[in-house]
Amino acid sequence: MTIKREKPQRTCVGCRKRFDQSDLLAITRLKDGSVIVNKDQNEKGRSVYICQNPVCLKKARGKKGKSALEYGLKVSIPENVWEALEKLVQPKI
Repeated sequence: MTIKREKPQRTCVGCRKRFDQSDLLAITRLKDGSVIVNKDQNEKGRSVYICQNPVCLKKARGKKGKSALEYGLKVSIPENVWEALEKLVQPKI
């Protein structure tokens, strides 16, 4: 008899809703301190997740102070990571 396992769930840092991990984008801090957009979720490190909704990205970036991504990763996010996220998170037409 096989046991059916549920898919791992993660919370979006923008909207705070839970989704299947495979439906989210992972932003990962690697051991060397660099931050990457981990689309395939195959890199090891501390990760935060965001759904592919532009509103969530805007919320996660915040207005001033630490963003939700910086708070979760405990490191500042380089501008090139924000630009890569903006390209990946396009409004659905």
